[in-house]
Amino acid sequence: INNIEFSGSNKVLWSGKLYMSETQTAILSEAISKQANGIVLVWSEYTDGDAVNANFNHFFIPKQFAKTFAGRGVSMTLISATFNIAASKYVYISDTSLAGYVTNNDGEATKNSGVTITPNKFVLRQVIGV
Repeated sequence: INNIEFSGSNKVLWSGKLYMSETQTAILSEAISKQANGIVLVWSEYTDGDAVNANFNHFFIPKQFAKTFAGRGVSMTLISATFNIAASKYVYISDTSLAGYVTNNDGEATKNSGVTITPNKFVLRQVIGV
């Protein structure tokens, strides 16, 4: 805020390459409650069996959410720059971990909305404490 960086902010609390499917959990190195404001989930494209440093999407999760709604899920919509790839992810947020959901690694499907999504085209790359 106004070029002031909070002390201890922007720590990488987890890194890797996960779809966040129902069997996947990201264990944080520090609790969300220990962060100044919360966390940011960093997603990127996943193509040909590897994470790609492109089409990054970021989502802020307030510290208060992890306290008030511990264990509850958050829905996130991810898109590529040209909107040729769209995905939906659902992640359960706890103070010290993030847990995945059954459809987070699905292949291409057209949903009732008429939008075609491909959740397996994005993976979680980092969780940053802010």
